[in-house]
Amino acid sequence: MKPTSVSLALLIALQANSQTTPLQQIAITTGTARERVNKTFSIQAGKDSVKQGRYEESHGDANQFQVAGQYQSNQKDGVWERKYKGRVVSRKQYKKGERVGNWEFFNQETPDFQYDPANNAVFNLQEDTAAYYYYTTAGTWVKDQLDITPTPLMSKYEWLGWMSTKLRYPYEAIDKNIQGKVLVEMTIDEYGNVINYQVSAPAHPLLDQEALRLVKEFGFEFVPALKNGMKVRTKFTMPVVFKLQE
Repeated sequence: MKPTSVSLALLIALQANSQTTPLQQIAITTGTARERVNKTFSIQAGKDSVKQGRYEESHGDANQFQVAGQYQSNQKDGVWERKYKGRVVSRKQYKKGERVGNWEFFNQETPDFQYDPANNAVFNLQEDTAAYYYYTTAGTWVKDQLDITPTPLMSKYEWLGWMSTKLRYPYEAIDKNIQGKVLVEMTIDEYGNVINYQVSAPAHPLLDQEALRLVKEFGFEFVPALKNGMKVRTKFTMPVVFKLQE
C-alpha cells in the first residue's frame, strides 16, 4: 500500500524533528543588589557559543532594565524589546541578524522617533546639522557635515534608564570628591555597528574607566552615516557626567 500525502508529510516532519539539535537551557546571575544581572537563554547542545530561541536579560535589584528577544543560530531574529521600569523604550526587528521592519523608540511610552532600516530613514527626529568625523576613501579622517548623520538608535529615556540602573560611581571617587565629564568616542562602521571605543576627553582614571564600561555594555547601534551618497565610517562622542550631590 502506498503511503498517503498526509503520512508522507508526517514522516518528513518526524525526520526533521529527529535531526533538530537539542537545546540546553542556561541561567546566569552575576553581581548583587544594584549590580545584579540575570540572563536566561538556550544554546545548541555541544555548541556553547551558539544561542538559539528565547533570550531574556534583566539588570538591577528590581530588574529595572530589561532586554528580550529571539536568537536564530546565534543571530538576532524577530522582535527585540528593551524596557525600563516595565515600560517599552525601544522595539527593533531583525531577520537572521539583519535589520528589518519598523524600529520604534519611546519616552515613557510616548513615541519618540522611528527608523526604517530598508531605506536608512529616520522619522520624527529633529534634524542633526552638526559636523562629524568620517573616514574618507583617501584613508584619512575629516570633519564635515554629512548627508545622513550617525544617529544612535535609542530613545533618550532608554539611555537615562540605562545610566540610572547601571552607573556605579566609584567609591574612591566619592571619598575624594572627584567629579567631571568623560567623553567616550565610538567608531562606527558603514553598517551602523560600533567597532571601537575609547575615552577621547578624560576626567579622572576612576571616572574614565566607569564611563567606558557603561557605554560599552549598553550595546549601541547607529543609523549608518552617508557622505556624498556613500556609506562611511564615522565617529560619535557620548558624554557621561559624574556629579555628587551637595
